[in-house]
Amino acid sequence: MQSNPRRSRRCGPALGLAVAVALAGAQPTQAFAAPTPLVVTVASVSGAPLPGEVLTYTPVACNAKVSAGSSVSATSDAAGQFTIPALPTQCYQIGLSTAAGVFVADGVITQSVTTSAGASAITVSVPSTVLVPVTVSPAQADVTLAAVQYASNMGLQMPFVSAGGAAPTAADGTTYVPVVSGASFQILVRAHGDYFTQYSDGATFTAPPGSASGTFAPVDEASPAPITIDSTAWRTSRPVHVSAAGFDASPDVESTSPSSFYSTSTPVATDAENSVTLRGLTPGPTLISANGTVGGAAAAGSSLVTVTESASGAESPLEVAIEPVLNADSISTLSPIVNVTGNAVYGESLTAHVTLPTAIAALDQDQVSVSYVWAAIDSMADLGTTARVLSTSDSLEVTPQFNDYLAIAVIAIVSVPGKGLAVGRGIGFLSETYLNVALSSISGSSTPLPEIVSPIGSPQAPTPSVVPAISGNAQVGQTLTVTPGQWTNEPTSFDYQWNRNGEPIPGATAETYLVTQADLAAQLTVTVTPVKQYATVTPLTTAPTAAVTAAASGGTDTGGTNAGGTPTAPVKKAAASISVKLAKKKVRKGKRATITVTVRAGGAAGTGKVTVKVGSKKFTKKLSRAGKATVKSQKLTKRGKVKITVSYGGNATALSAKKGTTIRVR
Repeated sequence: MQSNPRRSRRCGPALGLAVAVALAGAQPTQAFAAPTPLVVTVASVSGAPLPGEVLTYTPVACNAKVSAGSSVSATSDAAGQFTIPALPTQCYQIGLSTAAGVFVADGVITQSVTTSAGASAITVSVPSTVLVPVTVSPAQADVTLAAVQYASNMGLQMPFVSAGGAAPTAADGTTYVPVVSGASFQILVRAHGDYFTQYSDGATFTAPPGSASGTFAPVDEASPAPITIDSTAWRTSRPVHVSAAGFDASPDVESTSPSSFYSTSTPVATDAENSVTLRGLTPGPTLISANGTVGGAAAAGSSLVTVTESASGAESPLEVAIEPVLNADSISTLSPIVNVTGNAVYGESLTAHVTLPTAIAALDQDQVSVSYVWAAIDSMADLGTTARVLSTSDSLEVTPQFNDYLAIAVIAIVSVPGKGLAVGRGIGFLSETYLNVALSSISGSSTPLPEIVSPIGSPQAPTPSVVPAISGNAQVGQTLTVTPGQWTNEPTSFDYQWNRNGEPIPGATAETYLVTQADLAAQLTVTVTPVKQYATVTPLTTAPTAAVTAAASGGTDTGGTNAGGTPTAPVKKAAASISVKLAKKKVRKGKRATITVTVRAGGAAGTGKVTVKVGSKKFTKKLSRAGKATVKSQKLTKRGKVKITVSYGGNATALSAKKGTTIRVR
């Protein structure tokens, strides 16, 4: 593998001369270590030595894996070995000289293997392509299978379809699948009939191979074991019947599915009635398009539909009618610009926005609708093949799973009745290795999305500005209360654990604790843990109470019980009040309403959750430290007044409450 020229370090003539002069006047303080032999053994996956293999070795910086010198070629001898004069502090990257040459390491296909500093020997395994006999049972003919394996490229592990495809299965369900030896694999079943593309055990192809069940172990090069796969586990999708009656005779129909947002299917000709049934489409949002003529003039039409999985495999087709739009009137050649705002931090959201081309912006905006699809991309080699749909709203939550993706794409589909669809695409790479990859190969892409470029990080952890403390009398029969203190970075809540002489008290996990006889003479503390999704939090334990004293005469407090069955004092709940603020009192049809809710109880910000019901749709949100929550409604599609009801369920110290209002849709 060649080094990255953008990251290699080279001195210009002036700098080189300055360094030489400085070294000439300096006295050496330490001798350079002499090279030691590093023996490289080249073997097959089964361990047989491979003489005559031409390899390269390149010195690299051990910490950054970037080139520290030029590549040198070497040929393995009769024992499959060659020797490198290696510096003990230097790492070396071993690669095959041919562009197609690969190794296998730890079950993953890789273009190079890097030694550790000071290594005296290393063995590199060169795989071969093995034909694995596969039987589909119960037998199905004309099914195309392929092997999906992992490849490591520039530090990223990405799935790819290895060694090409297999011949379709014969009438008895048998075929041979090419597999690269030494690496585990999945069997991929290509779409056929009503079956959509999936793994042989029925797992969805849009999941990473490592997460799908049924991974097959590396094959024996000499005698690969036959594989039998159960076709009864395969899943089907509902057919889509496309009618393009408004076109001249025989328009072509094609689909763009969630697993191929950067390429379309092979066009299919319609029948004499300008209709066709599409089968084996991947479930999810799918763009169905027709291309032909109207009155001899070029025309096209599109419709965004949702393909569903078919439970029975015998459902009636989804009916889709494609209305033709003359190319001269169509917006399909226009490219909306997709932008993204938000922070690439776990638990926060990215929001897509579309800038409409002037020709669309000039239209009646009540007629313009925008749909969004977010997709994850696993592989640079074939961007569409391993894309998966993450969300079909305008926003996407950032999660640790982003680290498994190479890139995130967002697609904006702009629809105008009578003028068709315009599609805008944006892509953001999650690996700095690929930040400078040209997007020109991705049809219709907008500029990169800088907000979702690596690194993605955890949210800042809450830290205390005022430490938690215990209040109350440390006496048997008395109730103690812990206050969580004040914390930065807005924890959503707190977990509590009461301790007796440093040992957790079972079930004592509330803000209050009734001191019992078991606590006599002991010191009590509370461990307070802030809660914030995806953040790395550190628990903090309060200062201990004084040693617990015996109960005073006159009895103990009465009330309910702790979680562990210990009695607790009753708590008087405060009345809660709700205020509702609309970002706009009137919204256009097809747009969303933004509602901000504030809850107060007993003079303080409310805690817990609120439920906002907009029409028939409910949204539940957790209140912030300020007692606020903001909800974005569903698209409001009916003109007139829409009722909004906000419900607060209360908490341990606050009563429940409810408030209503309305918004007008015009």
